[in-house]
Amino acid sequence: MLHRTMFVPAFAGKGARPPRPLVFLARHLPAFKKFPSKLIAYGPRPEHAPDFARRTA
Repeated sequence: MLHRTMFVPAFAGKGARPPRPLVFLARHLPAFKKFPSKLIAYGPRPEHAPDFARRTA
């Protein structure tokens, strides 16, 4: 989704801007400011290690 909304228009020479609702939330809700960085750091879903990589007790 990031590629379609930001990178593709930027590489095509068009102005790339973030979606207005997200900008509004980031400016008006202090708790929302931390959300994008945590989403990038941890991802939308937790990573699951394969069985062979898990420690056994």
